[in-house]
Amino acid sequence: MDDLIRDIEAIPLSAEDGVEMSEKLGNPNVFAMLFDDLRDVNSLDELFEGKAKGTRGNGTEPINTVYILLNITNDQGGSAEVGHWFSLIRNEQGISHFDSYGINIGKEISISHEEDLINRLIRGVKVESNRFRYQNFREEISTCMRHTVVRSIFHFYTNAQYHDFVITPMVRAKEFKDIDTMVSCMTGMLIKSDQILLKFFKSKI
Repeated sequence: MDDLIRDIEAIPLSAEDGVEMSEKLGNPNVFAMLFDDLRDVNSLDELFEGKAKGTRGNGTEPINTVYILLNITNDQGGSAEVGHWFSLIRNEQGISHFDSYGINIGKEISISHEEDLINRLIRGVKVESNRFRYQNFREEISTCMRHTVVRSIFHFYTNAQYHDFVITPMVRAKEFKDIDTMVSCMTGMLIKSDQILLKFFKSKI
């Protein structure tokens, strides 16, 4: 089982993968895009209307979660840059920024060396950032999209509520080795299951 989880954790996911997983988990009101395409977005309203270039879920209600992909520098060695998904969530309680590494928007911009395309959209808006690291920072772990998808299921929560009501009970119950394992179990067979199983059984032969 541990080998299967490792295979799931290692597979990077695309915008289309994330949107499809979200639909299968009951939240089709999502939008996935590249960080650079924020250049064409002039406001948060435009962002959550899905007017930018990207992939939109098949939901009919307003978008509640936007997945954004940027490149960050890997200070731990390995590849010079790695793709990393984070999300912005809008609900009745406001705007939440969720990063599975527990870093804020300023830090994301700093380590990615990207042009700051977000703060101009959220200027004057109170944004709650996730303070907890859920994803292990290792090259063989590519679970950021899985984390953002699972977070989107609970889009009606703030980040603090998500931590208290979803993550903490799982940790206390010791249901999973870590949170990467948790999101991998929740999403593992929703997408690319043939690729995952082929890799797993090949390793056993």
